[in-house]
Amino acid sequence: MKILAMLTAVLMLSFGAMMGLGYLHQQQTAIASAAGRPCVLPSGQGLPAVGPWPDMLNPVHVAQVAAAAGFTGEDLTLAVAIASAESSHRPHLTNQNSDSHRSVDYGLWQINGYYHPDKMAMGDWGNPWDNAKMAHAVWSEAGGSWKPWVTFNKGRHQPFMATASAAATLLTKLGTDAGTCIPGPAGEGGAASPGGPAACAAVSGAVPASQTVPVRHRRGTTTVHRCIAPHVAALFAAAQAAGLPLGGGGYRDPAGQIRTRRNNCGPSSYDIYEKPSTACRPPTAKPGTSMHERGLAIDFTCGGPTVRLGDQCSRWLLANSKRFGLTNWPQESWHYSSNGH
Repeated sequence: MKILAMLTAVLMLSFGAMMGLGYLHQQQTAIASAAGRPCVLPSGQGLPAVGPWPDMLNPVHVAQVAAAAGFTGEDLTLAVAIASAESSHRPHLTNQNSDSHRSVDYGLWQINGYYHPDKMAMGDWGNPWDNAKMAHAVWSEAGGSWKPWVTFNKGRHQPFMATASAAATLLTKLGTDAGTCIPGPAGEGGAASPGGPAACAAVSGAVPASQTVPVRHRRGTTTVHRCIAPHVAALFAAAQAAGLPLGGGGYRDPAGQIRTRRNNCGPSSYDIYEKPSTACRPPTAKPGTSMHERGLAIDFTCGGPTVRLGDQCSRWLLANSKRFGLTNWPQESWHYSSNGH
């Protein structure tokens, strides 16, 4: 309801501006503010990364999945307007065409199953995140053009441009206010592709606490590196939407890693600094080499205790974590990181 109320306010301003000379400026401002900055919405405001999804999405959620698929700037606004014209934001809509193939269009952007079977194979057309990726693939294959959509060619998207522009503006505002706008396509659910965001690849060794940020969730906070924080926030939001009591510990400073080695490996200098990690119980990386010291690893908990193989949180994480840039280290059912170590 909060998003709808804010969207209504923004749309009222947008339609008011349309009546005067300020409309063009406002539209350009909206395009500029959204350009290159897809946003992960904070918990409770964004569209969940996993279903079930509502029968009709609001324009901000359509902008969110379009941005996550890679649309930016004016094309982000166009993506929302074309989804409005194609499906009225109904992710489960199908439409049979009158062509000789009796082809069928599917989902938010009405992807044609006959003409784009390879795009349909990319995922579940009824999943808004997947349908946005399919649309982006069709658009990219056409050279970054919307000409594959009849609604665009016939101008049927034009009545929705003001609403779409306001939605892109509000998406950026909500994400910026929450500190969760990140540069470049954000991936599914505003999350990273498997392996973590590209910015995290440059992180090495122990990092200072100033490079980390706490991610708030229902079970408290989990501190991680800034490069992966929006993706972790999206993961916790998705887990919460799935009814899971997921929590966890992330970043450890060097002193914290030394304490962990002392507890798990032994009290001597050899135990702390030289003993192989596999000789510790549980296995624990040497100081300066832990992904926890980089802020790129989380030891997840499920309702308090650590995640155990086969429990509800473990099953969900194994099925979903890679969509948020985290991979399990098989030796520990609770340990996930940006590179699987």
